Amino acid sequence: LKVRDLRRELNELGLNTEGRVDRESLLELLEVQGLEAIQRGSQQPAPEVKPEEKQQKQQQQTQQKKGTQQQQKKQNPFKDSKPPPVAAEPEAGGAEAKIYLLRAVSDHGFKTTARVITIELEVGCAPLRFVVDTACYHSIMKEAVVKNLFQARFDGQPEWAREEAPGSGIQQAVISNAFLADGKISCGEVTIATIDQELPVPAGCCGILGLDFLTLFDWDFDIKNEKAHIATAPKERKAPLPFNVSGMIPVPLLKIRTPSQNELYACQVKLSVPGQNLEDPAVKFVQAFPDLASSNTLCNKIAAKGMRKITKATSGKGFGPGMPEKKRKFVDVKTEEISAVLGIGNGPEGYSVREGKVLAGDVEAFQVLRLTEWPTAILGADILVRERLVFSFRLNRMWLPATESPLEAKEVVDV
Repeated sequence: LKVRDLRRELNELGLNTEGRVDRESLLELLEVQGLEAIQRGSQQPAPEVKPEEKQQKQQQQTQQKKGTQQQQKKQNPFKDSKPPPVAAEPEAGGAEAKIYLLRAVSDHGFKTTARVITIELEVGCAPLRFVVDTACYHSIMKEAVVKNLFQARFDGQPEWAREEAPGSGIQQAVISNAFLADGKISCGEVTIATIDQELPVPAGCCGILGLDFLTLFDWDFDIKNEKAHIATAPKERKAPLPFNVSGMIPVPLLKIRTPSQNELYACQVKLSVPGQNLEDPAVKFVQAFPDLASSNTLCNKIAAKGMRKITKATSGKGFGPGMPEKKRKFVDVKTEEISAVLGIGNGPEGYSVREGKVLAGDVEAFQVLRLTEWPTAILGADILVRERLVFSFRLNRMWLPATESPLEAKEVVDV
């Protein structure tokens, strides 16, 4: 059966398939709950009904189903999503690469001392530096840089841009013979979107690497030593992780589609304030997006309702992580800066504890994603880029240390 047919069969059995986007997760649901659902449906034989009664009952069921679907749509904005387009077809291999921690550019108008992870993609003899962005669907770079690359060519407007951003001027470029890790990992041709505007990236960076590129690899970021171990994702999706993550907390990731049709990876996080026990029943999990390119950790107003002791009011302007328009629409927003304790992850091994500041408010990032009415947070570089961080999108996991250890003060690089 195809995935959509399998999902339909499970729904007819009365099983909830929401949030399960691939065959493996659907088969797991069938294995765990399928027999019980089949037995439940076969316990009582269907009574004989007259044709007119049968037709009337079918009409009522159809109306009830529509009403239930509409209600579920309002209650939960997260939907199933299709796999992202592939940006490259890298050769199998693994290597260690240098990463560069650069001062983040705040795309919300707030001051920040956070550092974002940047990595070089080698094209010919020219190393191109990109920001690693785990909350952006498409990789993108500055059009002016592509025009100066002998190894790059423009290839019209990408299909997704015609649907999602018509008239934006976004073009598709194809970069030939690109490499990671000083030439140790061949990426082959890399397809990337381009715009003729500035991007909110540090000086010296030409763009961002999004999920269409990042999902092709497993990543082990060693923040303290400023290096990364990169391994091409194997064809066997459930192959073992090539890194040693003993002692780290695995954080389950779920690929979802937001009401604005952005496809992102989300995890669960508890938000509390210092002195409040994360095990307190009043502290609930909320949905959160790991965003290594975000300068700040944010939550919307509804997610901040359970947090107490709001300490400092501020205000700022922001725009969402989606594709920039010709004219960015900045919206004044009111936020509260909250000292917070975060419990990241809801797997069997528990959660990873982090302390930091959270900016609470319906900034434009949440407006763009249409998530102002659903408890949501964005985990920025200020929380995640601290010590060690491992991503395996094929395994739907992120690994973090159980608790953070103090790092020596380190000067933030600006070039």
